[in-house]
Amino acid sequence: MSHRDRSKKQHDPCHMPSPAEVKAARGWAGLSQREAADRVCGSQRAWENWEQPKGSAEHRPMHSGLWRLFLLEIGLDPDVALAPQLRELEPNRPDVVVRVARVEKPRVEKA
Repeated sequence: MSHRDRSKKQHDPCHMPSPAEVKAARGWAGLSQREAADRVCGSQRAWENWEQPKGSAEHRPMHSGLWRLFLLEIGLDPDVALAPQLRELEPNRPDVVVRVARVEKPRVEKA
């Protein structure tokens, strides 16, 4: 049996984020690496590794399940935040993620 063809889907729920996406989402949420790691029951060292540039000895990819959990923890819809345009960012342009993510952050009305 062959695997399903994900190339035809507009959204891939198993997307593993780039280091730039991880860093930008954490920065947008205003969290330190330690605080962000706590949100996904991880260690600060693991979070540091997820933010390291691809190809570096320290880089480790963040699992897609942890990425989705983190986005939910900071109030973002993972299905929106994982839009294809976010995956094509330049590593030196995390501000693009911030602009897109802010549009999608839910508003909390004060009672």
